[in-house]
Amino acid sequence: MFGVTGLSALFARPLPSSTAPPSPPESHFTPGDIVKIGGTLIGLRHVSSEEHAAREAAFGMVNGCSLNISFCEGSGFQSSKFHNLHQKIERGEDCTELVAQYESAITNFIIDSLEMDLEEVTFSTDMLSCLEKARFLIVKTTHYFASDTHYASYGGLGRFPKETLPKDDIVRLRTLNKEDLSLSIRPHPIERGDESYTDLLYFIADQYRGELLRFIREDFDRSSFRSMR
Repeated sequence: MFGVTGLSALFARPLPSSTAPPSPPESHFTPGDIVKIGGTLIGLRHVSSEEHAAREAAFGMVNGCSLNISFCEGSGFQSSKFHNLHQKIERGEDCTELVAQYESAITNFIIDSLEMDLEEVTFSTDMLSCLEKARFLIVKTTHYFASDTHYASYGGLGRFPKETLPKDDIVRLRTLNKEDLSLSIRPHPIERGDESYTDLLYFIADQYRGELLRFIREDFDRSSFRSMR
């Protein structure tokens, strides 16, 4: 899930073009979202099947890792540019660029995950095949520090190493509806790596980022998560 080589290549991916389907305004992180997450320890996990996601939600996670989306310190001598970002915002510091970088790192993780689950792509609507596999979960991690924050491939966020957690520490994000998204995609031929391919990857990732934000804004209960030290 976290191959460094694959993710390093990801950061060379071009940004979506001006003709890309627009991302919904509610799918972007705000300073208020950062403050709401606050000092909680929270991971974002990707698995590649409905069966796998359902099993972890019902029985817990065994030796699974997750992307750090908290504002904790890096492990060892590693630093994190997002450390205590929520406190910087609360102090009134201008963190516009850091919030944008935080969102970008999460988006790139989602895109990389979606590409892992894509089948053969020859038509624009084929891009939706990843929705049949890709599932995202919230992890209430037991780790107090993030590893690999120094790798540019993680966008500075780092990851939480493998751990085993009970079902109460796993929360499923809502699965996207393939039929709903297909209404926003104009059918046309497509090839991996072309401009339209990139646009549609970002479009689908925007929707999943929106589901993450829906959880943070509507369902997030800070008291059920462990807190930073």
